[in-house]
Amino acid sequence: MRAARLLALVFPLMVLGVPVSAVAEPAALNDWHCRPSAEQPRPVVLVHGIADGVGAWRDLAPRLAERGRCVFALEYGKDPRTFGQVNGFAPLAQSAAEIAAFAEQVRERTGAARVDLVGHSEGGLLSLVVSRELGAEKVGTAVLLAPPTHGTTLGGLVTAVDEAGLRPAAEYVLRANVCPACADMVRGSRFITELTAPPIAAPGVRYTILASAHDQVSSPGGMVSFIEEPGVVNLLAENRWPDGGFAHGTLPQDPRVLTWVTDLLTR
Repeated sequence: MRAARLLALVFPLMVLGVPVSAVAEPAALNDWHCRPSAEQPRPVVLVHGIADGVGAWRDLAPRLAERGRCVFALEYGKDPRTFGQVNGFAPLAQSAAEIAAFAEQVRERTGAARVDLVGHSEGGLLSLVVSRELGAEKVGTAVLLAPPTHGTTLGGLVTAVDEAGLRPAAEYVLRANVCPACADMVRGSRFITELTAPPIAAPGVRYTILASAHDQVSSPGGMVSFIEEPGVVNLLAENRWPDGGFAHGTLPQDPRVLTWVTDLLTR
C-alpha cells in the first residue's frame, strides 16, 4: 500500500510539472456586455488544463477579442477532498457539469445560439465531453489542444503501475484525497472507456485536434488525442511546424499555436 500511495502522489506531480499560469484574469475575458456580431456570431469559451487557470489565456483572449469575438473563461474543478483545492482536480464528471453550465450561461447572457470551445489538456478532454452533452445545437466548433482523449499513459508510468498490479490501490488513493481527475484521465479508466465508445465526436460539431508527437503528459503523443471519425481534423504539431520545440504546458501561449487558433476561429 505504501508503494501505491507513492505512485498516487507521483501522478499529479507529473501533471503539475508543467508551467501553471497563476496570473490575473486577462482584461479581454468575461465582458458580459459583449454581444456577438453577425460576422462572428458565436462566443468563445476557453477551458484551461489541470492545475491551471484563466491566466493560461492571457495571450489568446486579447487576440480573439481584437478579431471581434466575445471571449469567456472560467476556473473549474476544485474539490474539498484534494490538497489545496487545485483547479481541475475534481472528478471529470463534476468539472464537465461546471463547464456546461458556464457555456449555457454565456449563451443566455449574450443571446447567442451556439458557442465555440477551446480547451487545453484536461480542458480539451472536458470540451469534448461538453460538446457531446450540449450537441451541435449549442456548440459550433471545438478546438482541442493535446487532450488525453483515449487516456494518458503519463510517459509509461500508467503501464508500469498496471504491470506491478498497483492500479486498484493507486486509484483508491487518488480518488480518496489526492486527485480524482488524475484517476479519470488515465488509460483504461471507467470514464475514458465510456467516453471512447464510438462514436466519440458529437454529430454536427466541427472538431480540430492539435497534438505533439513528443508529449509526455498526454501520451503517447498524438495517438492519445486524435479521433478518427467524420467531422474531426487531427493535426500533429510537428507536421505543420517542423521546427518543433512544443511543450505540453505552454501550448496555449506558443506563438505558432496562438496564430493558428486565432485564424481558425475568425476566418
